[in-house]
Amino acid sequence: MKPIPFLLLILATGCASTTARPILRERDGGVVAIPDNSDRFPDYNRSQAEKVIREHVGKNFEIVREEEYVIGPVTTSETNFTKRPALGWLIPWRWNDEATTTSTSATRNQTEYRLHYRKTDSSDGVRPAEYKDLPPLRDGIGP
Repeated sequence: MKPIPFLLLILATGCASTTARPILRERDGGVVAIPDNSDRFPDYNRSQAEKVIREHVGKNFEIVREEEYVIGPVTTSETNFTKRPALGWLIPWRWNDEATTTSTSATRNQTEYRLHYRKTDSSDGVRPAEYKDLPPLRDGIGP
């Protein structure tokens, strides 16, 4: 096997990183954040979020709420430098460079997508009744 294609194959498979990160973890639920609610190559954000959820609570879970969350303002600046030849004022037969610099900046809110989830006990996604909602047993056994 030639070394260059082999290295490219290793780099292509080994550089995948998760874009989902847990924000809150409780015993039976939590919150996972992803950059956006897309599930496209190369990131597969939604699939990564569901993988993080399954690692925490197992395969039986439900998404309780989804929201786009504002993290805070982000300012981006761009500077363009343009250089063009121009005749000089002091020496008319000599070309000088005339430079122009333009700067622009924009501020926008940076957002992320958050999935609130909780564990369910059955595969159909229905959460079982809590013990406090059940009537007491007649023989006195139970919660």
